[in-house]
Amino acid sequence: MLRFKAVGFAVLTFALCVSEAAFAQGGAGAEEFAEMGRAAYLTGDLSGAEAYLRAAQAAEADPSSPRMSRILNDLGVTLKHQGRYREAALALEQALILVEAKGEAPPDALAARLINLAEVNAAAGREAEVAPLYGRALRILEQAGRADGELYAGTLNNLAAFHMDQGRPAAAAPLFLEALNLRRGLFGESSPEYADALVNLAEMERQAQRLQEATEHVEAALRVYRSLALEGRPNAASAMNTLAHLRLAAGEPQQAEALFRKALQTNEAALGPYHPQTGYAQLNLAALYETRRQYAAAQPHYDLALEILRSSLGDSHPQTRRLAWNYGAFVTRYARFLPNAVREKAILIAETFGPPQAERVLPASERLIEIAP
Repeated sequence: MLRFKAVGFAVLTFALCVSEAAFAQGGAGAEEFAEMGRAAYLTGDLSGAEAYLRAAQAAEADPSSPRMSRILNDLGVTLKHQGRYREAALALEQALILVEAKGEAPPDALAARLINLAEVNAAAGREAEVAPLYGRALRILEQAGRADGELYAGTLNNLAAFHMDQGRPAAAAPLFLEALNLRRGLFGESSPEYADALVNLAEMERQAQRLQEATEHVEAALRVYRSLALEGRPNAASAMNTLAHLRLAAGEPQQAEALFRKALQTNEAALGPYHPQTGYAQLNLAALYETRRQYAAAQPHYDLALEILRSSLGDSHPQTRRLAWNYGAFVTRYARFLPNAVREKAILIAETFGPPQAERVLPASERLIEIAP
């Protein structure tokens, strides 16, 4: 069975901050396009957001202006949300260079650039670059007296999720708890921000086999999402995935399947059919069916997951390669249960990706982002 951890922590980063508005004032054309791009993003129209932000980039008269940094930052976040990590990293790196060159950015703006770049590096497998970027963002906020705000809490949350992905739960636990307590104080226990923190805490507890505590926390988070009509958010899908794994552990496979399917539908609606998180949701169902020895039912979900990752991450991404190798092993192992066409396709995939290489097992969690309006 595949060992993908396809649940994923709900990770919140900010593409822009309220204090950044005055910092990025300038000509009307570029600013209008930029605002239209951000509005499109917030309604889920990622292609429209990208088009408006690229128009803003072209309309900006001063390529070194603070507003250009903000446009590039928002473009990078939009591309990252589409799973286009290489393009996103280039945009975010340039946004950071511009804001550092001016030396006038508010702390929130500079920290947001660092956080978004850290997230893209984590998603793209450039792991050595992640923790230093988060650490620098935290120091900037602490020095500015901003260690009691949501941006600080979100950064703690992101760094904790990264530690969990890297197999360092002892480093993650205090950061998750600090983020949870900050959000409780800032927003209260009926807020989506607090619910997001509960989901992360629940997933950490699940991985530590504290199943009762994990179930209580994730169910509390889902109650908040339902009460606020936010069950269609990707973070709610993360909660469903965590609860599905807990139902499996409790010997309730039918409930787990229903939750996995609902999480898949949520990701497809919120992120689109070719977002990496949608691919990981397909993979959850594939792994469930494989565990239940329903190999013919598992195969289409493996196939779709691989198609999605190849489209969104590219063939060279570690997650794509690993899924391709495991998919080939799955087809070989259960060939007698699968049609000839599937076996033939698996041979073509093996020719494309070659034999598996010795490498550290990477988690398959995909981070979820939201832009602060």
